[in-house]
Amino acid sequence: MSTLPRLTGAKNSGSTLASLSASYQTPAYAATIALLIPYQSAKTIVQPAVLTGAVTFTVALPTALADDNAPFVGDIIEFQLTADSTARIVTFGSGFTSTGTLTVAASASATISFKFNGTTYLQTAVGNPRDVVNIQTPAYAASIAITTTKKTTEVIPAQLTGALTVTAVVTGALIGDILIFVFSADGTNRVVTFSTNINSAGTLTVVASKFGSASFCYNGTAWIETARALTA
Repeated sequence: MSTLPRLTGAKNSGSTLASLSASYQTPAYAATIALLIPYQSAKTIVQPAVLTGAVTFTVALPTALADDNAPFVGDIIEFQLTADSTARIVTFGSGFTSTGTLTVAASASATISFKFNGTTYLQTAVGNPRDVVNIQTPAYAASIAITTTKKTTEVIPAQLTGALTVTAVVTGALIGDILIFVFSADGTNRVVTFSTNINSAGTLTVVASKFGSASFCYNGTAWIETARALTA
């Protein structure tokens, strides 16, 4: 490896003809995938086969410059990851310094990038579609079933014109996900009951012409109530 950048930026130190190449690697799925970065590659995109289990990535950091094994300062590795029908955990091992594991949601994709600092590949960015807040606005009905696919889901039903029972589908939910309900009532007090897969502190009565809210966190089995509020 090198502690120097490919192009220093110093006056007369580089050539306008210099080019930085990129490489593209598509390894088969395995529980451990060891990467070797080509000497000439300033950016490497790694897109393994669909993850069918947990995976750990490592990258070689040779101590001497040689063809096919020498990253330079500023070199980038970008991962493009897709999980099968089960959420998959990605770990970054030897050669990487990350902020932790990355969970790729079931049947979804995620990206994460690292930049070489002369010693290690440091995590610089992560793009996970699950991090986008999902807002749902279902029409009023006596019973509403909620399915979540994001880290945070906000459910704002149409104004309640009768009692409401809320159920939730836990397929696709991950531990720590947040589910927030915001209700509004018409000119009559309306009672909200939380049912299947939702563990609440009881029914929530939304006062006539007012608002009420309830928040839940997924614990791996069910949505557990963490807070509720009513407008005066």
